[in-house]
Amino acid sequence: MNSRAWLTLRRLSQIIFLALFLFLFLKAEFVDQGTLAWPVDLFFRFDPLALASNLLSFGPLVAKLFWSLIFVALTFILGRFFCGWVCPMGTTLDGARRLLFAPRPDRGVAARWRRVST
Repeated sequence: MNSRAWLTLRRLSQIIFLALFLFLFLKAEFVDQGTLAWPVDLFFRFDPLALASNLLSFGPLVAKLFWSLIFVALTFILGRFFCGWVCPMGTTLDGARRLLFAPRPDRGVAARWRRVST
């Protein structure tokens, strides 16, 4: 696949995950029910920091947090996978940057930093 197709696929992924996040956010209303019908903590389960803090605490182990290990493995293999493909905050920042700022020519600095970080 060429780079244009990857960019389109990444943007589509970002839009889908942002829509999922907003949908779950709206379904997080707790109205005198014992449980919520939707897994509104889905994005929280993918957070490796939440897993680490749970493992370091003396409370019960939350097995649903082990999903974050998949994202840690994908990050080691693919680089900033979560930030670029899944994270709703990253999508919001990308969209805001495109709306608020004029595009600037790339002077090669970003490409050099990407090579260093992967």
